[in-house]
Amino acid sequence: MRRFAIIAFAFAAAALAACSSGGTTPPPSFRSTPTPVATATPAATATPAAAAVSTTVPVAISTGSGNAIATPLPAPIGYTSNLTVPIAQAAAGTTVTINAATSIPSTLPVLSHGRKVASVRLPQEISTNTVIFFDSIEPSAAITVGGQISASQGFPSGVLSSGTQYYLAFYDPTQPSPAWETISGPVTSSDGLTLTFSGATKSFTLQANQTYGLAIFSLASATATPPPAPATEAYIANNSGIEVVGAAGVATTLPIATTTFGLDDSGALYVTDLAPTPAPVGSGSPTPAPQPPTIAKYAAGSTTVAVSYTPSNPDGIFTSSSGAGAFAVFGGATNPNSGPTSETFDVWNAGATGGPSFSITEPINGVFFGLMAHDGTVYAPHVNPTNGTFQYDVYAPGSSTVTRTIMEQIVPAANQPYFTPNYAAIGPDGTLYVTEYTFEQPDPLAGLYVYKPDGTETFVATTSDANGPGPQGVDVDASGNVYVLNNNSGYQINNDYTIQNDDLHDVTVYSPYGASVLRHITGGFSGYPLAVASDGTAYLSSFDFNGDGVGVDATYAIAAGTTTATQIASIGSTSLVLYDGNRMTTGKRRSASLTSASLGHGGGGPRAHYAAIRRHMAALHH
Repeated sequence: MRRFAIIAFAFAAAALAACSSGGTTPPPSFRSTPTPVATATPAATATPAAAAVSTTVPVAISTGSGNAIATPLPAPIGYTSNLTVPIAQAAAGTTVTINAATSIPSTLPVLSHGRKVASVRLPQEISTNTVIFFDSIEPSAAITVGGQISASQGFPSGVLSSGTQYYLAFYDPTQPSPAWETISGPVTSSDGLTLTFSGATKSFTLQANQTYGLAIFSLASATATPPPAPATEAYIANNSGIEVVGAAGVATTLPIATTTFGLDDSGALYVTDLAPTPAPVGSGSPTPAPQPPTIAKYAAGSTTVAVSYTPSNPDGIFTSSSGAGAFAVFGGATNPNSGPTSETFDVWNAGATGGPSFSITEPINGVFFGLMAHDGTVYAPHVNPTNGTFQYDVYAPGSSTVTRTIMEQIVPAANQPYFTPNYAAIGPDGTLYVTEYTFEQPDPLAGLYVYKPDGTETFVATTSDANGPGPQGVDVDASGNVYVLNNNSGYQINNDYTIQNDDLHDVTVYSPYGASVLRHITGGFSGYPLAVASDGTAYLSSFDFNGDGVGVDATYAIAAGTTTATQIASIGSTSLVLYDGNRMTTGKRRSASLTSASLGHGGGGPRAHYAAIRRHMAALHH
């Protein structure tokens, strides 16, 4: 069951012009002059295998607001759905059930022959069609939409065919003789990956407890070859290059210097390379400020800079990217002698060049933490400087304005100024998973925090021993199973900050939301970070943090469903990104915030470790 936040239900309104306001009124259309014609006879659906997804969500919209909503929508792995639609009315407490798949379920009729359509003329000589995407919606109460609407559907490589015309069909169960009706098209794809349907429609109402259907189809037998099974590779930053390694351990090296990087769904790299901080000019001179990082884009498979970028923040040290090619570089705006004063996200929209499209500045509690989700949503957590509460500010794709705020509800108010998240991941239903560990022991707040789209929060106690817990990485597979990497190395607060080595060496796999433990994976690794492919194969990097041989500098793979970690590379990296040839499936859908160690719960120098951590980051890559 996928749970998506506020108004994700609206994808069914991608039927857009298709829903009636009840009774026998024909559905409004995208076009000003309807042209009734016959629809096509159904043919066997030929689509790539992809798991259906489902969600039930609350509708949070003010009655009569009329605001246009732009939101990502539920879609099977490898697909993306986005919708912009004005919502005129939705009663308080309304919920909506959505189902998305690559074929029409048996609970609805197939696309029928001989039906009249509201607006779209189909070629009469064609008598077959091929469904390539389906969505349904069932509201618990009536919802009225209307106005200028746009729906964009993304597909894995190989699903769409060049030059093929595609149409949008809608099923309205409230009509006297319910049947599929073609309401929009034809459209073609300009990039082989996306279809967009848009237009204006009059107000119409989705009736309560009725299941409406939407299908995208073409008017010929399928000619496209389904995409190949994903072959995930790990991209690992390695000093002056990036090693690309499969689960079997076969590696190639891209000679691209980087400290941190992201990937988009095309395979393009967005690379940030930290410049060494200059040495003081002379005795007694202040420590010079860090130099701005070098930021560049490389096209898939290329080692030549395609685009160079100019950051506004010279202290950006982490990179996080979206599937479409937006990316953010973030870090604390700092005084090199006193530590972070704020956190700045430089954000470039897809296709941007030069300076950032916009910058976001957030308060900071000593934690460098941030996340750009696959759809481009930015999550920026911080302590509110006014009241000391901890919160996550959420920015919609392309927006510099806070869209919503997720408040910390479990940590006691007195402890929230010391709450120190380090890694995060977004589950397939939109749930935010966050691990907390200060890199200092004891840490009474360490564990996994789960923030569901319905506004509830749960805490999961992670693996620990007499030396304490140490969750230092989290990710989620396509089934919603949660993977937490446990490494309790750090500084002992009560022992003059003596370094403590990791003695957990553990990855714990939980059922969705951390409800139960499925298995443990242990080995010689002392790991961070963690990334998980959609099929459940997990990748992690490991480090010899104290330089005494207790840990191993390496990267490991854990095959789906197994309890063995196999070394696939002899390097570890704080930048670990996965790519399967069609989609950046995991990678930077989390922070890479090693520098969360800069603030501890127990007092004792809340900013004291900042310079040491930055030096450790540089040592890993230069």
